[in-house]
Amino acid sequence: MTIDKPIVELVKQYISLRERKSNLAKQYGEKKARIENDMNDISDLLMSHLKTLDATSINTPAGMIIRSVKTNYWTSDWESMHEFIRENDVPEFYEKRLNQGQVRAFLEENPEAAVPGLNVNSTYSLTVRRSK
Repeated sequence: MTIDKPIVELVKQYISLRERKSNLAKQYGEKKARIENDMNDISDLLMSHLKTLDATSINTPAGMIIRSVKTNYWTSDWESMHEFIRENDVPEFYEKRLNQGQVRAFLEENPEAAVPGLNVNSTYSLTVRRSK
C-alpha cells in the first residue's frame, strides 16, 4: 500500500474493511454460539450418564469423559476482605496485577512520583469513525 492515496480514500477503504471484519465476526459469533449450545446439551447428557453410573470418569473407544469440580472464590465486601487479609497475613490472596486506571490517575496527580518497579509502555492508536 502506498502513501500516495488521498486520505479520504484511505478512510473509506478502512471503514469498508472494518465493516467486512465486523460482519465476519458476527457470522462467526452466531455459528460459534450454535455449536456451543449443542456442546452444552451433549455435556449435560454426558454428566447425566456419569451421575446415573455414579462414576467420575468413563473411557470409551471415542475418548474419555471426566467429571471434576471447579471452585471459584470472590468477595462482595472488599473492605472486610482487605481487613481479613491484613489480620491473617495472607497477601497471597491477591493477584499480581495493577489497576491500570488507578495507576494512571495516581501518576497524573503525582507526576514527580518515582514508583519502584513500575514499567510503562505507551503506543499510539488510531480511531476511524464514519461521518454522519
